[in-house]
Amino acid sequence: MVRYALRELFDLMYKEGEPVEMNRDFIYDDYNIELSDLEYQKLMEYIDVQPNGKWWINNIKKRISKAEAARENGKKGGRPKKPKNPEKKPKTETQETPLYKEKEKEKVKEKHEVENKEGVFKNIDALKNDYLNDQKLCNAITQTLKLKSRHQLEELLREFNQHLTSTGSHAKSWSDYTSHFLNWNRRKKDIEVKNQVGSGYNVPIG
Repeated sequence: MVRYALRELFDLMYKEGEPVEMNRDFIYDDYNIELSDLEYQKLMEYIDVQPNGKWWINNIKKRISKAEAARENGKKGGRPKKPKNPEKKPKTETQETPLYKEKEKEKVKEKHEVENKEGVFKNIDALKNDYLNDQKLCNAITQTLKLKSRHQLEELLREFNQHLTSTGSHAKSWSDYTSHFLNWNRRKKDIEVKNQVGSGYNVPIG
């Protein structure tokens, strides 16, 4: 499913020529592609999230530049003539065959893995919105934390982001954000229980 989602995003970004507004729900609504948490995390390894929250794949910029250069050459009567005795150079693969596209995707993946082994970092406010837009995740965490309403979950996420901001953390990877939020809630609940029963009862906080 990740490959299909990437293909659709690649085509959309190439067509628009600029970063696009996108999230997990849009992928499902626009392309009928439903991604699991693991697949969504894998997909985000290929995506550069811009400061305004829009998605982009850097490799597309090179293709757009090549296409524009080709159009300019066409206006001028085609490519410049080659010299009579050009130096032989190894032939490079320029046609966008399926194999070529796969190689380009692998290059993008490797680039991201080198730049950030923990995954793509996003602003915590954007992560909060992504969290609330993931209906399955919201339902699961509501049951896990025994919450009474979605509003209660929104308040907890707001408090969690305030906690992160107070510690100087303004951006996280998706996996780190979700796991940290769950652990933060558990510690918060343990402290509340400890305060209720009195200081004589020690609740271990892992």
